[in-house]
Amino acid sequence: MVDVAKIIGNAIDAYRADWRKVIAPFLVLFIISLIFGVLVFLLRLPGPFCRSLESQSVYAALLLCYFPEVAQAVLGLAEELVSYLVIFAALIPLWELSKGKRVTDWSAHIGEQLPNALKVILFRVGLNVFIALPLAFFIALNMGVIVAAVQSGSGLAGILALGSIGMLIAVVLFVAVLMVVVNFLLTFLEVGMAVGGLGLFASINASIRAVMANLVDVFLFNLVWWLIRMAVAAVGLIMCCTVVLIPLMIILNPLIVRPVEWTSKIMLWDEISCGKKEGKAVKKKKKR
Repeated sequence: MVDVAKIIGNAIDAYRADWRKVIAPFLVLFIISLIFGVLVFLLRLPGPFCRSLESQSVYAALLLCYFPEVAQAVLGLAEELVSYLVIFAALIPLWELSKGKRVTDWSAHIGEQLPNALKVILFRVGLNVFIALPLAFFIALNMGVIVAAVQSGSGLAGILALGSIGMLIAVVLFVAVLMVVVNFLLTFLEVGMAVGGLGLFASINASIRAVMANLVDVFLFNLVWWLIRMAVAAVGLIMCCTVVLIPLMIILNPLIVRPVEWTSKIMLWDEISCGKKEGKAVKKKKKR
């Protein structure tokens, strides 16, 4: 049985002692999120005028309404890729921090972690599409039934509409739970690749094995961090009421909570997985 509270406490202590050595990548992530957020906001500005533009000029509608939608999707993927790349590059310095070793510059790991970031984002996007695609088909089929039932106006049609809506809600809940379970099983995917030096499928297999072998510990770990994030969000809402505290609210999650969470995840992985069979990246670090 792993002491989850102790691991999180150790992560907080390690980050508090040497946060200056590992904060740079998370500061970069914070700035990138701000930049992408501003770009998405600017792209959404023409939205309220789209209906009037569609009736006046097709080209104006394409330029100001449909192009921003495509650009937002591209920006979203680009942000995910850059974020994964920065996170992967930051994981080895965080592992070094957790071990009390000399912390290397995170930017030196960007080149070697780029393939890992690409693999993970493609895998996660593909996995989400694979899980959500049946839901999309089910919604499309049921929407026709619901619309036809509502238009008919009969009592039996109303019952059918309610049944379709109930099935739709059940399927949505099932897909949501399935996604939570999948992400839970892949808790150590990124750590296994960046720190353990494993390939994508080897890391998936290792993560699932580690989670299943330590089901209660990993569940408690994820539950505690979910509660922490909810508490931070609640505190953030309270801080919004005080203008002076808004800057602290903005930096609290990306520069304090997120680094500590990743550090504690590395410590937990090291405790339940690395202690039995260390990965290639860890062995290389030891040789140095």
